[in-house]
Amino acid sequence: GRALGEADAQRGAGSGEWWRQREAAWAMLGLASESLCRRMRSANSRGRPPPPLEPAALLDSAEHLRADVGAASPPLLRARALCIAARFSGAAGSAAALEPYLHAMLASLAPTEPPLLRVAACRALCALCQHGPAQAVAAAASLFLSPVSELFRLGSDDVAMAAAENLSLLLQHSAETVRAE
Repeated sequence: GRALGEADAQRGAGSGEWWRQREAAWAMLGLASESLCRRMRSANSRGRPPPPLEPAALLDSAEHLRADVGAASPPLLRARALCIAARFSGAAGSAAALEPYLHAMLASLAPTEPPLLRVAACRALCALCQHGPAQAVAAAASLFLSPVSELFRLGSDDVAMAAAENLSLLLQHSAETVRAE
């Protein structure tokens, strides 16, 4: 909270470096994501109050996380925010709560975006496929096949492996949707 507030103050003061503080805050939160999600699941199963920072509330926060995945944010901030959204996607109250992040991931995979952002969006999508609600991924899977396939053109073995893993997960979710119908 404090780091995000400081970043907002820097932005309001006209600093061009405001986003670095926000990116660092998301990086710190990413380090604690598994612990926070575990505490939330434990609290829910035992009927206890949720942790101070509830992952579902974070995903719903238009003021912070959703704003940082938008096209107006610097690419590194967008990349970090997409990864955080993916890490917390399992805590989403509904598939609809993830729609803004799926749209942002799709936009970030566009060939006109910097390679760093495209690769980060691919990795975030992979994490969302693994942790998020299956119905959210299945509904959008076909939209991602072409943009993820385009990543093979970047020519990196690491990127190709990430794209291949992602395509596998997307096809798996698509197949599950077809079987369910």
